[in-house]
Amino acid sequence: MLEIFIPFAAGYLFARLIITRQTPCDRILGWNRDCLGWRPVVSPDSFRPENKYLVCYEVDGETAESLIRLIN
Repeated sequence: MLEIFIPFAAGYLFARLIITRQTPCDRILGWNRDCLGWRPVVSPDSFRPENKYLVCYEVDGETAESLIRLIN
């Protein structure tokens, strides 16, 4: 039981540190079926419940590199 709890607690604490350091999202991207790619959402009227969206944060290259190292 303890071997399940420790990784979960570590992941939770790590996620809380990352989330509290971030500012509100910089961009919202919506999936565009015409070009099969993510495009910025320009108008709030274009949100639809059946569509998929990405909430994006802008980070510098050093931060992105350190996050990739943590994932791998």
